[in-house]
Amino acid sequence: MIKGTRRMLGIGLIIAGLALLLYPKGIAMYHDRQQAALLEAQLEMMREIAVVDGGENPDGESQAVDGEKGTVESYPGDDSEQDGSEQIDSITDVAVIPEAEQETTAAPTTLSREERNKQIAGSWPVEAVLTIPKIDLKMPVISDATLGHLDVSPSSIIGTGTPWDGGNYAIAGHRSRTYGRHFNRLDELEIGDSVQITDVNGNQYAYTVYEKEVVDETDLSVLQNEGFDEVTLITCHPITEVHPTTRLIVKARLDTP
Repeated sequence: MIKGTRRMLGIGLIIAGLALLLYPKGIAMYHDRQQAALLEAQLEMMREIAVVDGGENPDGESQAVDGEKGTVESYPGDDSEQDGSEQIDSITDVAVIPEAEQETTAAPTTLSREERNKQIAGSWPVEAVLTIPKIDLKMPVISDATLGHLDVSPSSIIGTGTPWDGGNYAIAGHRSRTYGRHFNRLDELEIGDSVQITDVNGNQYAYTVYEKEVVDETDLSVLQNEGFDEVTLITCHPITEVHPTTRLIVKARLDTP
């Protein structure tokens, strides 16, 4: 009986020892798989950015994409040339809307500017507002750059930083052929220009452009944390191609007080 107990105890100790030895390796393998999945998702996002027609019908009606259903709804009568003014006028337009106040039925085909802004805030996970004075751009930033989100507005890339937590805040956007829409005019930015981010709590972050380059669509190094707070804007290049294999990168560093 005693020998059997000792044998079981010995086996248990051996198993416990092996578990302690294998646990760190198992954790490392898990994190490696998670990182590989994240990198693959970022690479797929970089490839999905495209040059788009600007969301206009042949008859001049502007469009917005329903991110959940994948359908397109027309908004007649929108004569705005700048997507900043057509999508969002102030931080209050993208404040988080309580679930009880969100629309539960299909949106009407004709919406006012204010109603359209509230629909974006209520229907998609808006986390900030991107403002670039030089190119008259002011648009909501949607969390997670999925294809459906990118059709609506510039979106942040998973696995990168945020202005409120620090690091490299990467924002991707389609390159619209329509003047002033989405990241159509991003190539006009130069070193020294201003980029501003406002979160849904009203906190403002000011950045100054310090780098502008064109990279291959598979180059994920632009998403890395360089040890300081910055925002990285990404879109297609050149605009003359529908699915170009290169990306325009504009980097701006957080201004120090």
